[in-house]
Amino acid sequence: MGSLSHKIRYWYLDLSLESKLFFLFVFLQAIGLIIVQTLGLVNYSDKENVSKATLIFYSIIFYLVIGFTLIFAFVIIWSNNVHRLVTFVIAISLLTLYAIYEIAKMPNNPRIQAEIAIVLCFDVIYGILLYRLKLNFDFKNLEKASADIGRQALYRIWSIFVSILHVDAMVNIVLLIAAAFFLLEVDDYEFWLDLFFVLLNTFWDWVGYVSNKDEIHMNAKIFLGTGFVQPFYLIAKLCMIWMQKKYKTIPRVPVTIMIVAGLMIRVLLIYFAFKSYKDFDKGRKYILHNKSDEGKHALNKDDDDDEEVDDGTSSENSSQKDESEDVESSKSSQSSDDNKSEKSQNDSSSGGFSTDPENQI
Repeated sequence: MGSLSHKIRYWYLDLSLESKLFFLFVFLQAIGLIIVQTLGLVNYSDKENVSKATLIFYSIIFYLVIGFTLIFAFVIIWSNNVHRLVTFVIAISLLTLYAIYEIAKMPNNPRIQAEIAIVLCFDVIYGILLYRLKLNFDFKNLEKASADIGRQALYRIWSIFVSILHVDAMVNIVLLIAAAFFLLEVDDYEFWLDLFFVLLNTFWDWVGYVSNKDEIHMNAKIFLGTGFVQPFYLIAKLCMIWMQKKYKTIPRVPVTIMIVAGLMIRVLLIYFAFKSYKDFDKGRKYILHNKSDEGKHALNKDDDDDEEVDDGTSSENSSQKDESEDVESSKSSQSSDDNKSEKSQNDSSSGGFSTDPENQI
C-alpha cells in the first residue's frame, strides 16, 4: 500500500502545470453541468418543449458523457499519449452539440443558457490547454518509442486503436444504459437483456485491450470475430423501435443517431484492430512495457536473420573453396610423386646411368 501511494505521489509531482490545470477544469465543468442539469429535472414544468421522459433520457446521456470526460481526462494525463486527446475532444464535442441543440429549441430557458455558457467557456480553456498538452505529449511519445520510424509507426497504430476503443465503449455503454430505462417500462426481459449487452460490451472492450497489448493471438482473433455481435443486436432493436408501437415512449431520432454513430465507430475500431493484429511479434509489446532495448532487438531481428543467412552462405562458399583447393593440392602432389617414380624406374632400367645427354657427357 505504501508503495502504491508513493507511486501516485511521485506521478502527481511529475505532472506538468498544464496537466494539473486540465484535470481541474474538467472536474469543475463536470460539477457545474451536473448541478444545472439536475436542477432542470427537479424543477421540471410544462414550459419545457420536451416530455419528462425525454428529458430524463437526455439527462442520463448527459451524466454518462460527463463521467466519461472525467475518465478520459484522467487517462490522458496518466498515459501522456497525444492520441488519447481525441477521445476527450469527441466527448466534449458531444456535450457542446447537446447544449447547442437545446439552446436552439429553448433559447429563453435559463437552464439551457447556463449550460451553453459553461460549455463554451470551458471549450476555450480546453483549446489552449490541449495545444500545450499536445506539445508535451509529442516529446513524451518520442521518448517512449524513440526516434525510430518503425517503432513510432507501431506505437501510433496501437494508440489510435486504444483511443477508438475508448470512444466505442462510451457510445455503446451510454446508449444501452439510457435505453434500458425506457425498456423497463416496455418489458422486464428486454431491460435485463439490454443491461447484459452493457456488460458484454465492457468485457469485449477489455478483451480487445488486453489481447492487443500482450499480443495474445487467440484472444485477438476472438475479439475480431465477435466485433459485430452487438451492432447486429442494435440494428434489430432499432427496427423494432420504429416498427412497433410499444416503443413509442423511446425518443426515436436521438436513438437512431447514436446507433448509426456507434456502428460507424465500431467499423473503424475493427479496422484498426486488424491493423494492430498485423503488428504482433514486431517488438511493440516491448515498447508498451518500457523495454526499449529488447524492443530494438525484436525490431532488428529480421535484419539479423538476413545477415546470419548471408554469413552462412559465405562460410559455405569459403568452405567449398578450401575443399577444392585441398583437392587440387592433393592432385598436384600425387602427380609430382608419379613423375619421380617414373624417373626412378627409367634410371634403373639404363644400368644406373643417366639417359640425359648432358649427364652422359
